[in-house]
Amino acid sequence: MKKVKLLFITCLTIALLSFGVVAFANGGTSTDSVNISHKIVTGKFIALEEENTKVKVSLEAGTELYPLDKTILVLRDKEKAVLANLKVGDKLEFAFNSSNKVAFIKAYSEAFLKAEAAALLATPAPTLAPTATVKPTPSPTDAPKVVKPIHKVKAVDPAIAALKDDKDKKDCDGKFDGKNDGKDNKNSKNHANKENDHRQDKDNKHHGRDIHEMKKNG
Repeated sequence: MKKVKLLFITCLTIALLSFGVVAFANGGTSTDSVNISHKIVTGKFIALEEENTKVKVSLEAGTELYPLDKTILVLRDKEKAVLANLKVGDKLEFAFNSSNKVAFIKAYSEAFLKAEAAALLATPAPTLAPTATVKPTPSPTDAPKVVKPIHKVKAVDPAIAALKDDKDKKDCDGKFDGKNDGKDNKNSKNHANKENDHRQDKDNKHHGRDIHEMKKNG
């Protein structure tokens, strides 16, 4: 059981150390491998002092001398380096471990910083792809409505309508009057003819009677 625990702890330690070294080599600031504290200082490199056990740095407040850890990790211009690769004027970013010693250093030369700034300015801003315009879906067209023609009824003047009614009434009365007059005339004519015939018969009878008397007397 103890062997299993020991094997597990050994594997875990190796994994953490490997992860820390790889992260630092890639420019990371992993604190697992070197036990780095939160304290980070930025300045410019001046020199190594006391047989490379201390680093002299120029800060805004002045110069400072910081002790170096024996297992210090160094990066220069984002590449793995050693203390001997540091140049005067390099920009430094370094952090401390729990013993208050410099545990790692990231150095940047002036040429590297200028090249990075120029590349940043030359990089065009990403152009946004034009958004596709969404056309509105056409609404279903209704069938054309058949409009029935409207027949306008002309308004009739009441006075004209009254005159027309009177005229129609008179024409109607005239027709009936004409028919009655014709009938009356016909009846009168027939009556007159009958009277004339009666008178003529009467006259003929008298005349015949007179002739008979004359023959008798003669």
